[in-house]
Amino acid sequence: MKKGMTSIHFGRFTGSVGLLLVACLVALLEGCIPPPPPDVGFEVIYSDPCMASDVSSRACINQLVFFHAELANGSGQSEELLSWEWQFGDGGTASGKEVWHQYRSIPENGEWRVNLTATDPQGNRGFHTDVVKMQEPLVGYCIEEAGTRCNDVDQSRPEIPDGCEMRFHQQDVYTGWWEAPTSVPFFLLAKLHILPSEVKRVECCWTIYFRGSNKEGQSDLVENFLKRDARLVQHDHPYCVGFALEIDPEEIMPEHGWYEVFARMTSPTSAERDFISFLLCVGGVEPL
Repeated sequence: MKKGMTSIHFGRFTGSVGLLLVACLVALLEGCIPPPPPDVGFEVIYSDPCMASDVSSRACINQLVFFHAELANGSGQSEELLSWEWQFGDGGTASGKEVWHQYRSIPENGEWRVNLTATDPQGNRGFHTDVVKMQEPLVGYCIEEAGTRCNDVDQSRPEIPDGCEMRFHQQDVYTGWWEAPTSVPFFLLAKLHILPSEVKRVECCWTIYFRGSNKEGQSDLVENFLKRDARLVQHDHPYCVGFALEIDPEEIMPEHGWYEVFARMTSPTSAERDFISFLLCVGGVEPL
């Protein structure tokens, strides 16, 4: 080679260009091929705190049912980047990774089909479907009442005297809420009417959940096993059995906001049960 000429190593140059082309091709393909859709599922949790050792696999009307969404293991995606949309089968919807729902009726086939859709930032969607099975309530029907005074609290026929009823706000055909006082104790009544003659005894368990500052908030358990009662059924009265719960808002409900109170009623001679739900607003009511 003559002096002053530059030596070029074609083998090393060709290899470098090849690696560069491969890297560009991989980057191009990664940009063209979308990531796989989210592989999602969800868990259904039937809230029944009175059955600590025997969690139910069916829901009653008015019972809180919790839904927990999750990604499949090894999916490599971040749950925080996904949006979660729920359809509960009865027309109800919700958004979020963890949500709850209450069913107000039972379909003919006894179950509601729940659909979950998860969407990633690129618009890819993953789907999961499952069913919530419903259980028929106790034979008979339920009535809820609330007031600032109550007669015969510890008897099987508690009554709210005239003029002591709390204000009830009707939301729709199925739901509404009670405007609860903030400084004086008040009473909630759950009554079962026209029970069959073979039901001799009914047990009741009261539980309170705190929803937060709005009716649609996620519920947190405030008091578990707040009160348990048992009553003998008296079939010779206009209603057969009733239960009363006295609440001191300054002790049990110190925060202003929305609370859900459940009365779960069961019969020792039957696997059937029933729920009555009281939605309470403590410290002001938002307009309809």
